[in-house]
Amino acid sequence: MSSGTAPAALASGAPNAATSGDNPAKKRPKRICVLLTDNGKTWESYSFYDMFLKALGSNDLYPDTLWSVCKLAHGEPIVSVYDYDAFVITGSRFNVRDREALPWFAPLCRLIRQVAGLELPAPAAAAAAEAAIPGQDTRSAAAGEEPWSSCAAATSRKIYGACFGQQVVAHALGGSVDVNPHGRGFVLRAERLLIEPELLHRSLAGGGRGRLQEACAALLCLCLCGAETCQDKAACAGAGAGAGAGADAGADAGAGAGDSADSTCTSTGGRGVYIISSHGDSVISLPCDCPCTLLAHSSSCEHEMFLTGYRGSNILCTQGHPEFEHQYAVMERILPAVTHVTKKLTPEQAREVTQSFAGFSRAAGPDQLADLISAFLHS
Repeated sequence: MSSGTAPAALASGAPNAATSGDNPAKKRPKRICVLLTDNGKTWESYSFYDMFLKALGSNDLYPDTLWSVCKLAHGEPIVSVYDYDAFVITGSRFNVRDREALPWFAPLCRLIRQVAGLELPAPAAAAAAEAAIPGQDTRSAAAGEEPWSSCAAATSRKIYGACFGQQVVAHALGGSVDVNPHGRGFVLRAERLLIEPELLHRSLAGGGRGRLQEACAALLCLCLCGAETCQDKAACAGAGAGAGAGADAGADAGAGAGDSADSTCTSTGGRGVYIISSHGDSVISLPCDCPCTLLAHSSSCEHEMFLTGYRGSNILCTQGHPEFEHQYAVMERILPAVTHVTKKLTPEQAREVTQSFAGFSRAAGPDQLADLISAFLHS
C-alpha cells in the first residue's frame, strides 16, 4: 500500500470505518478506492495512485475522505463493491485486447457492471459489509427476506475511469475499444477538449446546487470566457445551460452563447480546456448496455469524456489524464519511452509533442477537471 503525498487526514490501505463510529450522528466520511491497473517499474517511485491522490485527494473541501489503493495489476484481489463509496480506475500499460492474459480484468468488469446495475452482487456480502459500518442505515433481514436491495446499494456507488479506465468501462458496458482509428497512431499531446456545454451542465450539474454544480460552472467558465477574466461564474454556468447541444465550447461560438445569456464576463472568448492525452487505443463505440452521454470530443479522439452507468449517471470517464504532471509523466517518462524504446513516435513527432505543451499548465484544464471529478465522486 502506498500513501503518496496525501494530507494527514487521508488514509491508504483498508478504510477505517470506526473514525465516525464514536459519533453515529456524524456523517460517515466517503471511502474511495483507487484501482491500480498498472505494474510498470516506470511508475514505482510515484505511481498513478500517488498522482490521483494529489490531484483528487489534496482538497480542503473533503478533508475526511478515506483513500485506499487496490493494486490489481500486482496481484491483489479486487475489493467488494460494498467496501467503498467510489472507485477510480487508473490508466495502464495494458489494453483491453490483453484481457485474456489479465486475471483481474473480468473481476474489474463485474464490479463496473454491478455499479451500473447490470449485475446483482451477493446480498449476503452486501449486508455484511454495510452492517460493519457504524451509523450506516441498514435493515436487518427477517426470515426469508433479503436485508435490502443489494443492486440498489451498488448503484449508489460512483466510478471515475481515466484512459485505460475509460476503455475498460466502455468494454464492460457494451461499447467497443480498439487501436486509435484513422491511422492516428500513438497520441501524446496537450489535447484541447471540445466540451458540449449544455450536456455537461444538464448531465452533471442538473438543477441542483452544491460542489458539483460549482465545479461544472468553473469548467464552463474556462470553456466560455477564460477563468481568469470571468466576473460572473453563475452567468457562465447559465450560458452553458442555454448553449445548443453540439456547440464547440472552446471556440468563438461558445463565447457567443455566453453573450446571449447576458453574461457579465468581459472576455472575448474562451481559451478551451486542455488535458494530457497519452494513448494508443481509444473507445470506438460508446456503452450501449446503459444510457450514455458524450460530454466532450477532440481532434484526436471522438469520445474524450462521457457519463454512463446506472440511469446514465454514476460512471464518469475521460480518455485523458487530469492526474498527470507534465514534467514527471510526459517529459521524464512517456516521451523518452515512446521515442527511444518502443519507437512509437518519430523524432519529428516528438518535437510536435513538446510544442503542444508550450504554455501548458494545470490551470489550463487539469485542475478544473480534477475538481469536477472529485465533486462527482463525493456527490
